[in-house]
Amino acid sequence: SWFGFKIMSRRSSVPLTAAYLLSTLTLLVPVRDTLFSSIIAGVSVLLALIFVTKLTARDTSLRTMEGLFARSLLFIAPVIMLTRSLWLYQADAMIYSIIAATAFMTLRHSSLLLSVSNKYRKVMEFLSIPVVFLFAATATESSVAGMTTEFMLPAFAFFLALPMLDLARRSEVLRRVVLSITGLVVSISFLMQLGIYGGIVNGLSCAVIGMLVIFMGIGYKLKPMTMTGLITLIVALVYDLSEIINMVDLFSWTSLAVTGVLAIIIASIIERHGVTLKLHFDNTLKNIESRMA
Repeated sequence: SWFGFKIMSRRSSVPLTAAYLLSTLTLLVPVRDTLFSSIIAGVSVLLALIFVTKLTARDTSLRTMEGLFARSLLFIAPVIMLTRSLWLYQADAMIYSIIAATAFMTLRHSSLLLSVSNKYRKVMEFLSIPVVFLFAATATESSVAGMTTEFMLPAFAFFLALPMLDLARRSEVLRRVVLSITGLVVSISFLMQLGIYGGIVNGLSCAVIGMLVIFMGIGYKLKPMTMTGLITLIVALVYDLSEIINMVDLFSWTSLAVTGVLAIIIASIIERHGVTLKLHFDNTLKNIESRMA
């Protein structure tokens, strides 16, 4: 091993040999359970990615074709372990979520080693999108297993949003597309949650998600994303208002008294700070229009 790495990368032959031997030792771990094998393989890939990233920063020769081949050898053992587990034993959603997470981290690491204009980086970033959907679906299924399905849609939105936002942060080419897809899928997930299960908590959660999507759409100047968040917010507010009306007796003396007090307070605020509030409102509209232009 040392002789081979010496030929491919003289400066980093010793650390590469040590990492390769440690990686291959995982094949000797006396574990045949699919879950534990997948966890060991996933951790091995993650540690190898961290090691290769730091080593490549010190030794530029690892960016050559010989260096790329030397780096890829560190991932042979984890790939063999995963393939063996899937081939010989039954796999479940947890296994596939670990595999998808490992694939996403591998694509992420490999793309960051390339320049922004490199076509292979763009391909890796594009391939990350279906991998994220696979991870979100399998992670959701495994996380809600044995629990009520009421949390499935929010869990899917959560598992999807985290890696997609990371992809949008580092991808200049796909940023607008990734953010638009994320805003649409997350909004639909929470709207479906509200439509299926109802409840004031789901309504408030839907309203919060709508506002977050609106802010991100405005911040990144994405009209479709902003409109998606606005629709989500309006639906949530209409639902929440209807729920409040159903819970409160508007014709009771208490409700009338509270309504009267609120009307007096609002009128006083408008009378005293109306001009200032109008100026702030106009400036906010101008800022939004300039960002969306």
